Amino acid sequence: MRKHCRLNWHPKVSLLKLALRPSSSICRVGAIVCVGIILAVIPEVGLSTPTETEVTPDPATANEATKLKIAAVDGTDTEDAKAAYDGMISVHEWVAAANPALYSNAAGNKDEGTGQKCVDLGNAANMLWVSGHGTADAALIYGQTGYGLNTQNFKTDLLAAQWNNNSTLDWVIFAVCNQLWVDTTETFVNTDNAVRWIKKMPNVHSLHGYRGAAPNTTDVDVATQFVDDLKHYSVVNGWLHANYVKAGAIYWPRARSMTNVNNLDDKLWAPHSRISQDRPGKTYEFRKVVEIAKPGGSTVFGVSYWQADLPD
Repeated sequence: MRKHCRLNWHPKVSLLKLALRPSSSICRVGAIVCVGIILAVIPEVGLSTPTETEVTPDPATANEATKLKIAAVDGTDTEDAKAAYDGMISVHEWVAAANPALYSNAAGNKDEGTGQKCVDLGNAANMLWVSGHGTADAALIYGQTGYGLNTQNFKTDLLAAQWNNNSTLDWVIFAVCNQLWVDTTETFVNTDNAVRWIKKMPNVHSLHGYRGAAPNTTDVDVATQFVDDLKHYSVVNGWLHANYVKAGAIYWPRARSMTNVNNLDDKLWAPHSRISQDRPGKTYEFRKVVEIAKPGGSTVFGVSYWQADLPD
């Protein structure tokens, strides 16, 4: 396991003191965790700081063949997957990964959005958003009555080796309870839901979801914010920040991202220019949101993380 901790060390500074630059609204925190206590923290101000400028693809010059592709499957009636799908197309000028590439109640085909459909869409899309229900003891997504994910669950058994050579799919969002479940804070084990999933998608850059319950009344707000945050943040931190500002106090502490260390800085706000190449490997970074107190009583969005190799 690789614990990331970069120390701003000074003999007169308390090890628990966090130095924040006044101009920064966000920071990244690397931490060594011991008996649940953060022993040392350091900001990485701005997270490569794309927060000052919005960059949106120009639809007049973007070639349809080179546009990124989105697919989404809703397994619940709140339809956050539809919100994400619509937003990526309208805001970022993405295109549908298939015809259709959205399965939801509003699209009139919610019963067709099965587990196998998720597999098929993942082979065509750059980003796949799946919304549904899940438990901590199974890498499995099911849906409400009437939805395809209720008829046929999306589970790792369905994937088998189907995404092993997938060079298209880069980002997967599971707006589902417990699918980013990891038992410990320092290592991965094969019984972790997150590990079960990520092993079935070795070329995927990052997997996003929840360690615990996912929001069920603010999920559309999270999806909409995520789309907007991709103008400013990396994909990984966009997911976490969207949850921090929209999921609610109960749910944002449960948001997680699991990212191949070769793909930590994928950014969509500069069209296509900051998307890293597929470089499969065993080392992944696990991130969550932390709220950091600043002098004067205000708080800022932050991210804590640790890295470890996948087990054999």
